[in-house]
Amino acid sequence: MDSLKADWLDPGLADLNSAEEIRSWWFQLVQAMGIDEYMFQRMLGSLIDPELHTELAEKIVLVRDEVHERLVEAGLDDAVYRFDPDKFNPAVPLGGNLMFAAPKVEISQDALVRERGFLALISEQGMAEQAIAISQTVIETLHQTFGMDGTNHPLFRA
Repeated sequence: MDSLKADWLDPGLADLNSAEEIRSWWFQLVQAMGIDEYMFQRMLGSLIDPELHTELAEKIVLVRDEVHERLVEAGLDDAVYRFDPDKFNPAVPLGGNLMFAAPKVEISQDALVRERGFLALISEQGMAEQAIAISQTVIETLHQTFGMDGTNHPLFRA
């Protein structure tokens, strides 16, 4: 049986000199196949299990400020919305902004409705009317866009 701890990377097999050259070649291949954007978007929506990957999760948290500083230095900080308890984050749904976090597991609409504390919190904060208005606007927009076809409309499915 082959060892799982062995270093299986041999750049010389591909006439390359380093692991970095292999990664560069792989990225060029992915771009040539036209799936680089798909892979990038898929990674943006990925979550890690902090209990399963504890060390990785801790290290990501530790480098947050450094990453932000480098984005500022490069003039790219407007491409990322950092969490700030005093600002609405347009990259996170309304519920995530209210809870100042993103759920660790997917929460169904039915489960959210059953969570009386969450609904009470929205009402207590005076946000129920605003949430209803947002919902009505979304429904009106979807109805205007897709008409009577609803979710059967090909554009909606796409």
